[in-house]
Amino acid sequence: MEGTAWPGVPFGSWRLWDARVTWADLQPGPHTWDFRLLDQYVELSRAHGVELLLTLGMTPQWASSRPNESPKGFEAYGKGAQAPPVRIEDWREYIRTVAIRYRGKICCYEIWNEPNQPGFFRGSPQQMVVLAKAAYEVLKSVDNHNVVASPSINCDSSGEEWLRRFLAAGGGKYADVLAAHFYVMPKGPEAVVSLIKRVESLLAAYGIDKPLWNTEEGWGPPSSFASEDEEAAFVTRTFLLNAAAGVERAYWYAWDNTNWVTLRLTDPRTGMPRRAALAYAQLSQWLTGAQIEQCKTEGHDKWSCRVTRANGEHWLVLWNSATTAPSNLMRNTDVRYFPCTTDTTARMSAIVIGTCPVMINQHQ
Repeated sequence: MEGTAWPGVPFGSWRLWDARVTWADLQPGPHTWDFRLLDQYVELSRAHGVELLLTLGMTPQWASSRPNESPKGFEAYGKGAQAPPVRIEDWREYIRTVAIRYRGKICCYEIWNEPNQPGFFRGSPQQMVVLAKAAYEVLKSVDNHNVVASPSINCDSSGEEWLRRFLAAGGGKYADVLAAHFYVMPKGPEAVVSLIKRVESLLAAYGIDKPLWNTEEGWGPPSSFASEDEEAAFVTRTFLLNAAAGVERAYWYAWDNTNWVTLRLTDPRTGMPRRAALAYAQLSQWLTGAQIEQCKTEGHDKWSCRVTRANGEHWLVLWNSATTAPSNLMRNTDVRYFPCTTDTTARMSAIVIGTCPVMINQHQ
């Protein structure tokens, strides 16, 4: 975010990850603190009326139980960052110092990023429960209004097993919301539905009835998109399907990341929004305050979502995940197009349904 213009699209919450404000960044020494960058982020968020979700963790070398360990490819986080701290008191002090400094300014905290991945955490789920319990207790003692999200697993097979062990050890008690990352690459966005269902089933098996947040969603290398239209269609369908599946929040990774990310929202040369960002903005405008009641597949590739907007209008969102073909909907139907398609149907008698969703008003 540093050096990038504020996003020109609406959003409600900003997750601070890969933003150089980990524990190791904020407390480089036992009695040394550096809040300069985080202070800047906080002021930016307050100026624009956006909530902050701060991801905690990544142990500083001086506090690490394995201070000389540095997994290949993750050296940027610093030596010892993936290991649990030697002393739980150091972890508590870090959480307390941050929570007090930003009381009323940072509303939401995520305990750790992808602890099922060795590049981010090299401890057991049981050790993470100890850290989660301490963080939850400190955050709530400083401000009971703080919202605490669980460590956010990456939803592959290792992530689901890690979450099962974390919940079995009682970790679900130390969070207000459960966090997960629902990456589907190299599949289409429709694959997120089964991932969300599996996590929801796991939570239900352990009696966890709390909101689910998707705190990281996106696309890394390699890119399989042939055009910006395809990228915009992916983003649009991703947010629709998350909302329909009951995910309370979904965070896109990331607005200005032009390194690992290959589905980019901004142009790396100009910083201007690309087609995917414009599609997201349109979706946000049309669906703010709306209720997405159901998304279902009709056959293998045809999808539909029923939406009730805040003004009481009923809409049907349609797309085909594989092909583009004329529908049985007549051209005079009240229809809204997302910016991931060009309306080429002006001279046709039927609306074309393709990979970019279209919204059909059902008042007729």
